[in-house]
Amino acid sequence: MDQVTAALFPDTASRPRYLGGIVNHGVYATSTFGSVHAGVADAVIGTIASSESTAAPHDVTTSDMAQAIAACPILSTTLVSPAQLLATQLQKLAINAVINPLTVIFDCRNGELFTETRIVALAARLIVEISDVVRAVAICAQGPSVGADVVARLDRERLRAAVFDVGRRTADNISSMRQDRLAGRTTEIDYINGYVVARGVKYGVPCPLNARIVQLVKDMRQVPVGQIQDVFGI
Repeated sequence: MDQVTAALFPDTASRPRYLGGIVNHGVYATSTFGSVHAGVADAVIGTIASSESTAAPHDVTTSDMAQAIAACPILSTTLVSPAQLLATQLQKLAINAVINPLTVIFDCRNGELFTETRIVALAARLIVEISDVVRAVAICAQGPSVGADVVARLDRERLRAAVFDVGRRTADNISSMRQDRLAGRTTEIDYINGYVVARGVKYGVPCPLNARIVQLVKDMRQVPVGQIQDVFGI
């Protein structure tokens, strides 16, 4: 959204209103224009409040697009407030910022990350950095009005529990980032851990582990478990 705004809608007067969503369904591509809906789950859609505008975001229930998506029973879509959407987006970011790059670096399926104590320890340290950043993002986006429930949802223990829960439930899955790597495609590392690092710089939160992970993924370097201490310094 930041890139679209900067490139296409720098003028706030002509800027469109944005909808954001989190989709938890399982989908995989079979061709350029072919996909399989492999796992039925749920989704949420909400309006995105702009940090550059003092106007209240519009009501998602007035959006024809959101209503059309919500009307499809199999998608099980919930329309949520901007605060609920932001908390869900940041939680999803935290989960992806742990599972996705680590499955690439250690060349494994999701569940294998949580069976090796040294990787578990690395993930825990990574979650500390990510939690500090996403809470800062939430507080900056919503200011003094940010709800205590949003901040609590993004604390270290809650995020750790969420990451480990997703790891257990998707144990046999190949993460999207690892699928990209195996297929020779460019990964989304800049939009996940790279975003964490950039926001860490903005809010004064050091993120050395995230920065290291970004570089390892870009360098297409895999790390043997026995070299975790040497590579990550923990």
